[in-house]
Amino acid sequence: MDETKNMWNKKRDKIFLFYIECGDGLTPSRKPDDIQIGLLSIGTFLKEKGYQIRLFTDRYPDLDELKRMISWSRVRIIGFYTATDNIYRIIEITEFIKKTFPKIIIVYGGPQATVRPLELLQESFADIIVRYEGEYTMLDLVNYYFLKEGSLENIAGITYRDGNTIKTNPDRPFIENLDDLPIIDRNLLPYKEDYPSILTGRGCPYNCTFCFQGTGHYYRMRSVANVMKELDSLLARYDDPLYIGFTDDTFIADPERTIRLCREIKKRKEFRPGFHWYAETRANILYQYPELIREMKEAGLKFMQFGIESANELILKIYKKMITPEQVEFVIKKCVEEDIFQIVVSFILGGPFETKETIEESLNFAKKLIRLSPGRLRILNGSLTPLPGTPLGDEPEKYDIIPIAPYMRVGSAGGREYLSETVKLKLWELDELKQRFSKEVVNTMNEEIHNIPVHQVEKLFTYPAEGMTSMWYNMMNNCIALRRYFNFKKHPLYKSIKELKDEELEKYFPQRTDTIFQITPDGIILDRYGKNYKLNSFETRMFQLSGGKIKFKDIVNIILEEFKNFSSPDQVREKLIKFYRELDKIYGIIFAKI
Repeated sequence: MDETKNMWNKKRDKIFLFYIECGDGLTPSRKPDDIQIGLLSIGTFLKEKGYQIRLFTDRYPDLDELKRMISWSRVRIIGFYTATDNIYRIIEITEFIKKTFPKIIIVYGGPQATVRPLELLQESFADIIVRYEGEYTMLDLVNYYFLKEGSLENIAGITYRDGNTIKTNPDRPFIENLDDLPIIDRNLLPYKEDYPSILTGRGCPYNCTFCFQGTGHYYRMRSVANVMKELDSLLARYDDPLYIGFTDDTFIADPERTIRLCREIKKRKEFRPGFHWYAETRANILYQYPELIREMKEAGLKFMQFGIESANELILKIYKKMITPEQVEFVIKKCVEEDIFQIVVSFILGGPFETKETIEESLNFAKKLIRLSPGRLRILNGSLTPLPGTPLGDEPEKYDIIPIAPYMRVGSAGGREYLSETVKLKLWELDELKQRFSKEVVNTMNEEIHNIPVHQVEKLFTYPAEGMTSMWYNMMNNCIALRRYFNFKKHPLYKSIKELKDEELEKYFPQRTDTIFQITPDGIILDRYGKNYKLNSFETRMFQLSGGKIKFKDIVNIILEEFKNFSSPDQVREKLIKFYRELDKIYGIIFAKI
């Protein structure tokens, strides 16, 4: 009994775990967009073993605040998640902590630490590097420092300082049975997640040359029952609308398991209709197993993402993507057929042996895909990031890639930042092509707005209330008429003409949705994303009377009085209904009960 008590006394000191995200300045919020799920898993695992864990996430860390937090707590170990975009900050924070609190043990984990352990220990004040998966390695470390169990030289998976030398222990085998790990404890989070995520497996069975796999290429999956246990905990924790991301690199890597997962998720959807989800997929798997698309849709999937990277077959082979443009085209068509709400695809610009011609090939393919799926497809494009630990990052010269920043100091790959150029494309040329790519994608989307099916437009304007927006919605929401139409439709007082029988119209007030329009001597002109709809003088008069203050039956009488060529109210009614149905096609009219 005394021995057990002594063990718990030794565990009273705290372990701080930090995830520092690079702020882009677009928001003043210190809360990162996402928590690093591996860090949260390590914290959960150690907490279950009786250790005192505190997790911190921050975009704009304050060193004075950090000093106060450490001073007020009994901190023995501090762990940092490291990546290429935050490592420079982590190094500075580590130096500050070590000079202020020299006895605290600093541990680095994450992809940057895994790929460059020796260099990181040489360049920073860190004490230990944890390579690859961290749960069991961190447990051995904290048992060593807190309970004096074992020795550093016998802990697999670490690189560490031993006096003036640096030692590297053998790798730790990957965790075979992920169900052995506890379900993520979200009580460790310093804030409530906007979009909670679930990782149903680790690793990736593919070997794309631009991608670093911090958890290996050996894909291990949690059991369906174990995943459902975590999903049920999220459903109990959060109210609707709830939007969850399944953040596996390839959620559908095992198609049969994916179907079992989807059917269990579908059972939850039956009593939580406001629960929706997102998943990363792969074109070649969906091409081979197209039935997965319907299974995921019926289980509540709203957003699907997969990488295309390039339309050039040689570049795809160099990337080892194992997909073809024909497969991608098939999958997009199938997603439209199955009514997937949003499909997000990505292209890499400035890749191996990239030229103006290969980028033009990708652009033309992107435009073709948009035309196949108006209102559904989102095209992302980014410049190549030659990550350390990947063939493109470690041997760029073999692929005509010229890095423009050292590994340890690369910035964000988003926006207009570039981390590399190619032998045939200098930075200014690559930037010009990237801008043109983005501009033409948006232009093509604008051209296709008029071809979006009515039921898809309604989803685009309805789903934001459930926490789901899209680029198509953002573009269309700029049109005041559509915005008013769908804002009115949120209230039961308003109906579209499609929802009303002709005889019901009598007591309703027709309300035009356009507030901005061009007035000409010949009539009114309505604008929809650059396309003009011209109303003749009679239609202009009907439009003017439909301001939401005159009932349909009274508009009939006014028209009958003003236009003597009508012989009966029924003739006016027929003409008026026909006009409203045409106006409804461009969301230009709604009907109010009062």
